[in-house]
Amino acid sequence: MSNALSRLKAEIEKLPLKLLIMAEMGFGKTYAAAKLTFPIFEDLEGGMGKVKTSEGKTPDTFSGSKTYSDVMENIDWLLNNEYDFKTYVLDSLSKFELFVWQETMNRYNIDSMEANWYQGYQKAVVIWLEYLNKLDLLRDKGMTIMLIGHVDTETVDDPSVEVPYRRYVLDVHKKARPEIIQWLDCLFFAQKKKGTVIVKSNGKTETKVKQSTDERIVWCNEQIFCQAKNRYALPDSLPLDWDLIRREMNK
Repeated sequence: MSNALSRLKAEIEKLPLKLLIMAEMGFGKTYAAAKLTFPIFEDLEGGMGKVKTSEGKTPDTFSGSKTYSDVMENIDWLLNNEYDFKTYVLDSLSKFELFVWQETMNRYNIDSMEANWYQGYQKAVVIWLEYLNKLDLLRDKGMTIMLIGHVDTETVDDPSVEVPYRRYVLDVHKKARPEIIQWLDCLFFAQKKKGTVIVKSNGKTETKVKQSTDERIVWCNEQIFCQAKNRYALPDSLPLDWDLIRREMNK
């Protein structure tokens, strides 16, 4: 590798990460995000509860945001001030999308997102990109970005397989979803670890799914059942342990 390419690779590796963790309701996404380094939350869901940082402290939050402008102003504060925070957490994308839609209707003077053959959703992509560009500025200042996402399911009609199948996807509108995923360094689909067990009853043998009560994992690469991605050649799945994931990235 040339010296120029080596320097470029080193510079890329120094950049903070742009992450998204998505999981089903009640998984503990907020709890997991709070374990990142010195987080500050854009708490749109009011779901902090008893969440603690890895130092055992209650995370700092921006609370009370009601509009897209409120969220952007909070990022501007982070861009223009000094502090010890190292991670910006948006909780959650689904809630923020409602702000994006309202901003879209206000800005383009439309009554609903469905107006003019659903053109509102395409116009909303412009506003999503504004937000992501602002997060890039925050990243340039040294902040890791963590977006928290809920999940939906969709049916995939893949010509390469004989039957359609369902998979978990990020719960934002399909017009915005590709832009968000492309922007990310890592999209992690998190779930409790599952396996199968053989159950014998009344002379019959059945295979049943068994879910771990406490072992949490993240899927790092796209699977037939979920969206996921990473730019660090991570294995398909890893325990949900940020220190371990970082070590895998640095291999």
